[in-house]
Amino acid sequence: MTFVSGVLNSVIDLNKGGELQDFVNLINDFKIPEHLKESFKKFNLSSELVTTVPMLINCLLDPNWRVNPMQFDVPSTSQIFGQLAIDAGIEGIVYPSKFTNKNCLVIFPQNFEKNSKSFIQLDDTAPKGIITSRLDPKIWNELKKR
Repeated sequence: MTFVSGVLNSVIDLNKGGELQDFVNLINDFKIPEHLKESFKKFNLSSELVTTVPMLINCLLDPNWRVNPMQFDVPSTSQIFGQLAIDAGIEGIVYPSKFTNKNCLVIFPQNFEKNSKSFIQLDDTAPKGIITSRLDPKIWNELKKR
């Protein structure tokens, strides 16, 4: 087992969801046009919009997230949410693994540039072939140039 430590200053924790209420408030009033609702019915799909934090978390953590992208060539809810998080400058998202239910962390190092104190590092000896065992704004900028 390899141990990792670090500092991230803007993280969304899908286990708690408290910080998601403002986002849900933003999307709460979206409306689906009637012609799309009719199309959904033809394909036996739900046209229900996310209106609560628990609904959003259920969509983001859907274990069958690949179905709509494969059938309809659209990004999954979690992919869209991840892109929105990146665009908002979020540095990471904590979510439960669908296999073990233990926490996982996705990191968006491109947003480290906005906060010079953010970093992630391996606390143990790095496996062979690993060039760097620390990722911070300076190292991220160097890696981007390669």
